[in-house]
Amino acid sequence: MLIFCYMEYRRAGLVLIRWDWMLISGLIAFIIALYFARTIPSRMTQTLHRLANRGAFVLDPQNLDFLKARMNDRARFFASIGALFVGLAILVAFMFAYGDRILQKLPLTILETSLGLVAGYYIGQMIAYGTMGQLANSENVPIIAQPGHIDRAAGLKPIGDFYFFQAMVVAIPGIFLAVWWFIIPILTPWYSHWRNPYLGLLVIALAFEILSFIIPMWVFHLVLRDQKIEHQVKADKLSNNILLLEEKILAANDAQLIKELQQQLDFQRAKYWEIEQMPTWPVDAMTRRRFTINNIFLFLPFMLDMLSASDALRKFLDILIKFFAE
Repeated sequence: MLIFCYMEYRRAGLVLIRWDWMLISGLIAFIIALYFARTIPSRMTQTLHRLANRGAFVLDPQNLDFLKARMNDRARFFASIGALFVGLAILVAFMFAYGDRILQKLPLTILETSLGLVAGYYIGQMIAYGTMGQLANSENVPIIAQPGHIDRAAGLKPIGDFYFFQAMVVAIPGIFLAVWWFIIPILTPWYSHWRNPYLGLLVIALAFEILSFIIPMWVFHLVLRDQKIEHQVKADKLSNNILLLEEKILAANDAQLIKELQQQLDFQRAKYWEIEQMPTWPVDAMTRRRFTINNIFLFLPFMLDMLSASDALRKFLDILIKFFAE
């Protein structure tokens, strides 16, 4: 990082406005994302241990080690595919942005493509970890939902937490792309040739984020949904018992008996509502809200790009941009 700052100093001196802040900020975003991405394998291991410890995954130590080994094999395979895909995407973006001048930007193109290979490696790894549900099913690992679990996710909250963390790591380049899409026409119009390529790359970033959060939890959603249906049979029986207990309380005259019946009634009501309120996604409500709020900003460039298709709105935005640029 310091090397690139020094190179910018040699090229433009202390005239900071002439420095390539897109490159520098991109490197900062890359370093931050890489720092967190390197922790993901250990987080995956911790997640599997937590699921086994709380009985959400029924695994003995030997089967747990086997599952971790299978997951690591998948991670290495997907990592190589991801590196190739993202590296090519960056290369195509540079070719589209510079066209015939691509040879003049060859060192930068090689640098960015190389960084894309590294980023793609970790993105592919995260997608592999997103297949944990499919792998558990293929290895016949019992997944046990626990209605009323204190984590408010039927005991599977570690899964939602892990995939939310992955999604936030993937969101870092998406935030970089979205921020620059906004500020290019206002503060740095000399980067205008990057606006459309960045919008295209933002599509890829959002797609990877969905792969890292929503899609991986689909298998667990199906498991939780089916198990909730099974538990609802118990809830129906509890509802009948609750009605009988209420009738017994009304008919009872003994204070001690009424107290005992009321305790039974309270317990069975609690169990009934635990089943009725059992979630069908392995993520708590707070994490879902955080994911939604964090992604609203990333969708804004697409919404504004579609709105700007209107001639009147485009003229208004052009006037606004010129006002801030002056």
